[in-house]
Amino acid sequence: MVDGGLSMADGERDLADSGVPLPPRYRAFLQAALNLSPATWAREDEALDRLDLFHANAQAGPATLTPTAPPPPDHVWRPATFERQRRHLREVPS
Repeated sequence: MVDGGLSMADGERDLADSGVPLPPRYRAFLQAALNLSPATWAREDEALDRLDLFHANAQAGPATLTPTAPPPPDHVWRPATFERQRRHLREVPS
């Protein structure tokens, strides 16, 4: 038996590798099919609302991540300091 999901994913991967983007409505439906529960699909209004959201997201394209904070300074990780602290703790009399 052929797994239709794997065949579909292979076809989508082939399209992506060849530079052909998937249409936004198709990506929206695929995202809905993979993420919505049968109970949500049974409620037509809710399913259509979710499809609208997925479609808007697919049209917007991939998100670009921008850092919200600068990276930590280099002095945050200092193994030598930790080693001095460990030695000091071993020297404390009990």
